[in-house]
Amino acid sequence: MGIFDWFSPKPKPARQAPAIDYHAIFSAKFKIVQREIATVRQLIHQKDGSFFETHKYSVEELVQLPQMNKIKAACGAIRADVDNWIRATNFPPEAQEAYRVVHSGVDSSIQALEEEINSREPTWVECFISAFKGFAKVIMTILPPLSFLLNVFGYSLPGGDVPPQLPPSS
Repeated sequence: MGIFDWFSPKPKPARQAPAIDYHAIFSAKFKIVQREIATVRQLIHQKDGSFFETHKYSVEELVQLPQMNKIKAACGAIRADVDNWIRATNFPPEAQEAYRVVHSGVDSSIQALEEEINSREPTWVECFISAFKGFAKVIMTILPPLSFLLNVFGYSLPGGDVPPQLPPSS
């Protein structure tokens, strides 16, 4: 290498466009969904009370939480964005595969969350309340036919003949 080689301009290598990380793009889009899933997962097992411990949220309340609606809305919005991207440009196969992989992962997280909500073990107080409600339901279904049979044979249940009382007027 001579002295003149130091001063001669060297050709610069051609710059290549950086590769687009579609997986990172879709992971970032689904980050809000993952955050809401984590929030709901924390609420599933929250309990109130010390000795008479019950879950803070019922299964019905968990399913109808605003976070669950956010999850569905965010997934729908991301799907709409992808559909618009497909229509507007040439959606590369790498992007399609990245979306499929990330979406299937999020979808399995949502299904696991719903399964966790539906399979949550009730506390002993909730078991007792559920059994009592079942017993009350059975009694309420048996009582009207029993009342009818007693009336047929000339008997009545206690308090059955007393007409309802109106409250005293002021």
